[in-house]
Amino acid sequence: MSTSTRLYLRPVAPVLETVPCSIGTATVLIAPRPTEEGATVINDDCAMVCELDGAGVVLAVADGAGGHRRGGEAAEVALKTLATELDEAAADESVLQAMVLAAFDRAAAAVRELGSEAVTTLSVAYVHATTVRTLHAGDSPIYVFGQRGKRKWQTMDHTPVGLGIAGGWIEVGEGQDHPERHLLTNFLGTEELRIEMGPSVSLARYDTLVLASDGLSDNATGKEIVGGLRSGRLDRRSRELFDVVAKRMAGQDDAVAGKTDDFTLVGFRRGKRK
Repeated sequence: MSTSTRLYLRPVAPVLETVPCSIGTATVLIAPRPTEEGATVINDDCAMVCELDGAGVVLAVADGAGGHRRGGEAAEVALKTLATELDEAAADESVLQAMVLAAFDRAAAAVRELGSEAVTTLSVAYVHATTVRTLHAGDSPIYVFGQRGKRKWQTMDHTPVGLGIAGGWIEVGEGQDHPERHLLTNFLGTEELRIEMGPSVSLARYDTLVLASDGLSDNATGKEIVGGLRSGRLDRRSRELFDVVAKRMAGQDDAVAGKTDDFTLVGFRRGKRK
């Protein structure tokens, strides 16, 4: 099966790109964290849009752990490996699911081969016909929501805070400022990796699918993300949301304290560009 893949591997300048696909349109916005003038620009985020001819679209985001020396390299290796493995994907939906899972597992193995300083998240969504399914490890979130803002699916962050919110002993609003919000409990780079697979979720004509790094989710609430992207042109809305986050990262929003980080947003809608 032929594939068409676009990889965004740690770009050191902001990238905003629209990617037409046979079953819809993807928007990718990826930017390195703000730096002081003259400082070296580093980006540990990577993204992918892979169209499988006749089988759908696979989207992915990897966020290399900034506290580890080879985090960015781990993210890059994960997506390169994922893209290579998907080049052999089949059109049949039942086979595709197994192949995407196997590709994720192979990406994890490739990261482990880099050594103990190679740590990254990996979030993958594959759209087949009118459904989407997700796989992830780490805290790079995935959202599926309708044009009116109703959430159909959201992944759980693999952090103590994510577990606390899921269990009901931490309020959603408390998570933004929690001291353990960045402590990963599951990630690529460990032998104990757990790949979490979400359910098959319907993706209607005007629904939106979003994958992101925590550069977005740490600087905007889920309500702001869904509200900002639920309707209108995805490229324009993504840019507007990025502008809000960039101001918070720069300390220019008196109401919200931002966290400086790399920023990645990959959005997708079925059908014509919206």
